[in-house]
Amino acid sequence: MEAAKNMDEQQRDTFELVLKEILDEQQKANNIYADNIASINQLATTVTNFNERLANLKIIPPPVSSKTYEEIIKKGITDMQLTVGNQPKNVIRKFQILLFPEQDAKLFYKIIFGRWFLWLTVMLFITNLYKWSVHYSDNQKEI
Repeated sequence: MEAAKNMDEQQRDTFELVLKEILDEQQKANNIYADNIASINQLATTVTNFNERLANLKIIPPPVSSKTYEEIIKKGITDMQLTVGNQPKNVIRKFQILLFPEQDAKLFYKIIFGRWFLWLTVMLFITNLYKWSVHYSDNQKEI
């Protein structure tokens, strides 16, 4: 019986210890939660103050005079037109008969040689079929 009481007291002590630790952790969590709420409230007031200052802020842009820029750009454009107009124009007339393309030669070879080989095999097949049929008909006549 006494052993059972000892076990009950040990279990009770263990439970009390565990409950105290849980209570301490809960108090720490509550403190952290309270600190977070305080910092969020402080940030919210800072943001509202910033928004109020931003709403009251009035920016007046200075007047922009673009006359000088327009004159500079006009002068540059006329200079370019004069230099282009005064340059001699090289006119080269080029007449070519191309058997092979200058650009995309790989595609050209793929298409042409693919078709050539196809037609060559078809023609070879037809000529061999013709020779065989002539030979076959000659053999039939002899029989």
